Amino acid sequence: MKLKQLPIRFNLPGGVQVRRNRRRMAWLSLLSMIGIVLLMMFFINPTRIESLSGIIETLFYCLSAIVLAYNGVALYDDNNLLKSQHKQDGDEPDEEETAINKGSK
Repeated sequence: MKLKQLPIRFNLPGGVQVRRNRRRMAWLSLLSMIGIVLLMMFFINPTRIESLSGIIETLFYCLSAIVLAYNGVALYDDNNLLKSQHKQDGDEPDEEETAINKGSK
């Protein structure tokens, strides 16, 4: 029995589709955090908030970790992309780009 190869629907890691999905996940997490705060401020009874405080706190930790991880990975990818572009061009990075990479001005 011969297996049929399925078509690839997604790009490999580092591709445009993967980056777009990471960005969407981070934005959805951030908007969820804002939505939860608005719900707690205006629509949910304070006594009920006190009983759910542990779950809400854990949810905020998880959502903020997703946003933080996205920002870290995006910064890492941008630095690697900049380095690879300079290697392909065969030139050295400018002083301004080197200062940006080091985090100083």
